[in-house]
Amino acid sequence: MDIVDGLFVERFDHLNENCKKELEAINRQYPFEPLKYLRLTFGEGIQMLKEAGVDVDPLGEEIKLGRLVLEKYNTEFYILHRFPLAVRPFYTMPCYDDSRYSNSFDVFIRGEEIISGVKECTRPTS
Repeated sequence: MDIVDGLFVERFDHLNENCKKELEAINRQYPFEPLKYLRLTFGEGIQMLKEAGVDVDPLGEEIKLGRLVLEKYNTEFYILHRFPLAVRPFYTMPCYDDSRYSNSFDVFIRGEEIISGVKECTRPTS
């Protein structure tokens, strides 16, 4: 698991375990479902959009993808990674195992991108 994945999962788990009363109070006023966690590649996201009949630029369909992720995986928190290198900024490092893809990611909660970034550009250790 990457640092970003671990950071969010640890924080959400901590809140769920240690702030139950506070979360219950918030949930009474603003009902919400507890977050579950998911990681998708850009290609998996594109495939979900194609299967849903989306026939437009997939890079502009983040909200639709968020709905599809919720329907299919019952989660509103996900990380989309391995974007095609051609659609990311010039300074984004390519993936070590396939230079067509970047080491970049976007993090989404409830249909909104909350952060994007790049992963370390090193080969995994065995």
